[in-house]
Amino acid sequence: MAHERVVHREAGGNVNVSPDVDRLCRALVRVGCSIPTQRVAEALLMTERLSNSLDARVPGLQRQAEFLATPGSSAQWQVLMRLVAAGMLLNHLTGMRRDWLSALPGMGAALEIWQLLTGAANRSRQQRYPLTAAGWARFAQEFAGDSEQQILPGPWISPELVGARAPLDTLVTQAIHQPLPGEVAVLVLAGDASEQLERLTRTLSWWSRKDCGVLIPVWVGETKKVPATGTNASQVLCSLADNRPVTIACALLEAEAEWHQSMGELKCLPLITLACQPATAAAHELTTVTDWPVATAVLRQPRRPLRPFMVTVNRPDPHWQSGDHEVLPLLDRYFADICEINPALRPRLASHVGATNEVLPISHERLGTRADGTAGALLHHHEGELLANACLGNQMGINLLVTDESAGLAMLEPLLQTVAFARRQKLDDEPAPWAGLPLVSRHDAAAPEMTEALLSQSADQVRVLLIPDGNTALAALKACYGESGVVMQLVIPDGRVDSLLTPTMAEQLVAHGASCLRGHCAAEIQLVACGYLSLQQAFRISERLQQFQRPHSLVYVLEPGRFRYARDSTEAGCQIDSQIIDGLFPERVRQRLVLCDMRPEVFIGHFRRLHLEHSQVLGFRNHPVARTGRMPQANGCSWLHGLVELALSLGLPEDSWMSAAEWLSLQPRRHQP
Repeated sequence: MAHERVVHREAGGNVNVSPDVDRLCRALVRVGCSIPTQRVAEALLMTERLSNSLDARVPGLQRQAEFLATPGSSAQWQVLMRLVAAGMLLNHLTGMRRDWLSALPGMGAALEIWQLLTGAANRSRQQRYPLTAAGWARFAQEFAGDSEQQILPGPWISPELVGARAPLDTLVTQAIHQPLPGEVAVLVLAGDASEQLERLTRTLSWWSRKDCGVLIPVWVGETKKVPATGTNASQVLCSLADNRPVTIACALLEAEAEWHQSMGELKCLPLITLACQPATAAAHELTTVTDWPVATAVLRQPRRPLRPFMVTVNRPDPHWQSGDHEVLPLLDRYFADICEINPALRPRLASHVGATNEVLPISHERLGTRADGTAGALLHHHEGELLANACLGNQMGINLLVTDESAGLAMLEPLLQTVAFARRQKLDDEPAPWAGLPLVSRHDAAAPEMTEALLSQSADQVRVLLIPDGNTALAALKACYGESGVVMQLVIPDGRVDSLLTPTMAEQLVAHGASCLRGHCAAEIQLVACGYLSLQQAFRISERLQQFQRPHSLVYVLEPGRFRYARDSTEAGCQIDSQIIDGLFPERVRQRLVLCDMRPEVFIGHFRRLHLEHSQVLGFRNHPVARTGRMPQANGCSWLHGLVELALSLGLPEDSWMSAAEWLSLQPRRHQP
């Protein structure tokens, strides 16, 4: 479609408006923005000029970028460039910035260029690529470089982009939870629209007008694949073949107006579709571009940041425990306390374990009855991926994710993708602005795969804590909300446990990652436990050694990931100091017995910094049994097995520290294949 002129003439400082300007003014009024016509015309004129000028730059930049080399990508990128132009135009006119949610690399490339042109890019990017001929030459030369070098644009979506989110495969199911009240976010999709919109709509049941903002899905694709109006996934607000910035801007404003006028709960999303037209980019193939298009302050972006740089959570002291107790109810109460003392932060409690009112009764009572912004606070679903995305989408609030360890594997993909992007932000000196996400998983002795998978990640972004009692769990949850961009798995015991540690001891254990619970670490025998079940076995071995007056120590390892060799300087910042390791695990120990709630090979891989030459490591050997109480015996890691291994390593008879009955009870199991 031929471009209509934005103005008829410019003479004597007066601007005679075209129907485009009048249409945009009316759309602005619908969302409560009454702006002088001349200002709208000037901004729209500059947007159209910049957009047309950038069209000539698409082919040259595309030749350098492999991610734009697929068929039809040039047309898609041109559409995305105009979509971003429309968003920048609205930001300028309304004084409100909009977030961009997308996994499309072309979207990041468009944001990169338009943020530089409008002054919205961060300061380091503006200094590296000034709006001069030399700045353009440098940008064109470095286009599509590696962003982890911290100086080059791309790959996209990169942490350097202002207002852009992580390029997650699961972003569609997180998007509805991301905007806060008063915010507007644009979700840009491509590919199979029906499938993605169906995934998006699945989480609408948790959306609440009281604590959520506006999300506008925009689908970019070929005309023949445009979703039909009235699909179950969404309603198509408008389908645009005219992809000029003014047309897209009016469509975005119309979608915002639809959101604001809908008084009931949200059942479907107003969808905008943009059709790609491959022939439009070919005309610029031979154009040589040597400098930036002329930019002007007419499109200066709002300076007010869209969101606070960092979420700060006020953390009261927990209600410390004594005696025996269940761990999950303690965390339930503490989460409710934190939500009440942080009323400005949106809460999300997602439970994969039973009904929330049965498993988490305190939060269900306190958050479920409040009317001020907590209608979507309690989430329960049988699909762990949806629950994880709901919490990950609530990055500017308080989250608690509860699951069984054996059922949590479905949560891994969104969790790992999110922390991978957060780590890139840290490498670029832009820490992720969201408070730590606690993942509470009840231990399953027969399925430690989730814990082992998370242990393989960078210890500075994914922290795995094997909790021995309630006080340690409370100290860990408090510490988690004090960090940023971190997922912390709390592997808690299932059932009632004794209070093994005082509050001070629990906080020290969380801070140091390990602690000596019995004896002196310089004793010739050392017992090491990692996990609640292993600790119970270690206590029984310790009691037997005390009966035989054998000096020993018992060290509990809470966070194995902090003891391995660091993979890079960033991970080294969270590792345990060598002096602490030498104090807890001295070389003079004659024999060390390790019991762990995971496969021995996983533990050994994390503890290569320790002196394990004279050590025996017992753990899960992939031998599940019906009764959890039989797990240590079936896997050869019970306290009796530990006594045998310890005696043999010291050159003593196998049954040195056992009664005849204990030896006989162990004998049949020791020789099973």
